[in-house]
Amino acid sequence: MNKKAISLGVTLGIIGIVMFLIMAVLELGMFAMLGIGFVGLIISIVLLVIFIKRERESNGGAISFGDAFKFCLVALLIGALIGT
Repeated sequence: MNKKAISLGVTLGIIGIVMFLIMAVLELGMFAMLGIGFVGLIISIVLLVIFIKRERESNGGAISFGDAFKFCLVALLIGALIGT
């Protein structure tokens, strides 16, 4: 589980960097930046759901809330550290 959470975290971090670069290079207005931020949030949530489903399927169709929470927490923390 840790390798998968780390790879998801790295993916989320890279997406965060790309989103920031798009906003910085294009110098868009406030509403466009807000829209790009929402797109990044939606992409992050969708990736979390997809990876949790894969983790559940690899565990025989069941995953505890604690394991899913730890998976998401590790991935989001790593993504935030890289993206920041």
